[in-house]
Amino acid sequence: MTTMVTEIYDALKIAGVPEDKAQEAAKAVGSVEHVATKADLKELELRIVKTIYQVNGLFAGLIVLIMTMLKLF
Repeated sequence: MTTMVTEIYDALKIAGVPEDKAQEAAKAVGSVEHVATKADLKELELRIVKTIYQVNGLFAGLIVLIMTMLKLF
């Protein structure tokens, strides 16, 4: 077990979690391959902002289209 997994295991045991459940949880945490970093979160934030701008642009285009169609009828 890694240090982090041991700490989680110990904390679960202190909290009164049964032995087998504490071991399973500690192993599950140890099997995590990738934890999001600040850079990952920043990239996700930028992608969300970009998507919001794209949706706003589409919405504005739709409004212009509707207004144009109403003037023709």
